[in-house]
Amino acid sequence: MSRVLCCLCVLVACVALCGVFSGCAEYVEVNGASYKAITKDQRRELIYRARLTLYKNSKIVPTSDYLFATSHEPEIKISYSGDRFGTAKVTWQLPKRQYTLVFDGFLGTDRMTCILQVMDKQPDLIDFTGR
Repeated sequence: MSRVLCCLCVLVACVALCGVFSGCAEYVEVNGASYKAITKDQRRELIYRARLTLYKNSKIVPTSDYLFATSHEPEIKISYSGDRFGTAKVTWQLPKRQYTLVFDGFLGTDRMTCILQVMDKQPDLIDFTGR
């Protein structure tokens, strides 16, 4: 009995160490294919780079909007087309503007491109036609 318990403890320890050293990658299924998803650290890296891009584009992004982005979490949508590869959209919705940073390539690494999209929100139109 003690031998079985000892083997079980060793097995649990091995599994735990494997998880620590391998990073326990999560997988996502896209059209029947399974791909490795980005890690939490790579997700944080995307958000960091998005905020840095907003900061470096101060002619386009007012300081107040940048400060909003630093104090609020963005909406993130990721479309995978390979292991940790694809397109990630990092978006902040403000009352008058929407900022979306589109990352493409190996996500959370230096091997991705970034495009900043700024969209001014139009005020609601009032219909005076009486319809």
